[in-house]
Amino acid sequence: MGMPTKMPLDPDVLVRNLGSIWTFTTLTDRAALWFTTQTDAVVSAPYGGPTYVVDHRYARDLVAALQARAFVVPDTP
Repeated sequence: MGMPTKMPLDPDVLVRNLGSIWTFTTLTDRAALWFTTQTDAVVSAPYGGPTYVVDHRYARDLVAALQARAFVVPDTP
């Protein structure tokens, strides 16, 4: 009998490290609501959805805040 495999959870937010800026693209309504009520990130939509552009100095703290609130954020570089 094999070990049960853990099903991957669907992400709430996709994060891309682009060097001096990071992008945070919300994939769920809950994540979109959190960004609009808890941040002052600038919104643009080049990736087909609400994408927030964040200075690299704040990005890792933002990822940690999302994870602390039980949002699913795939591993980021």
